Amino acid sequence: MANKNIYVLYFNVEIDYEKTTIFLAASNDPVKLYRNALNIKKIDEDKKKYLLKWLMLVEENLNETEKIEMEYAFMQNPETEFSYEIKDMKLNIKLIQKF
Repeated sequence: MANKNIYVLYFNVEIDYEKTTIFLAASNDPVKLYRNALNIKKIDEDKKKYLLKWLMLVEENLNETEKIEMEYAFMQNPETEFSYEIKDMKLNIKLIQKF
């Protein structure tokens, strides 16, 4: 039976002193969701600046072990909600529909 669970990946950011949610993508596969949504070549132009900022924050603030642990948590933790916050940005994955 195919996996029919639906996950969403999104940023929480502060824009003009107001918390805002930036939807990145949805998928039934958390691994593909994470990899595709965070691919600069595949993201919508209006979301690219947020992704670039996130990638810069990751590069500047996490060592290699922390990066691997964060990626693993997003891709291999599909039954739970997970988020990772760096400075003023938070990346979230959430199961929104379970079959």
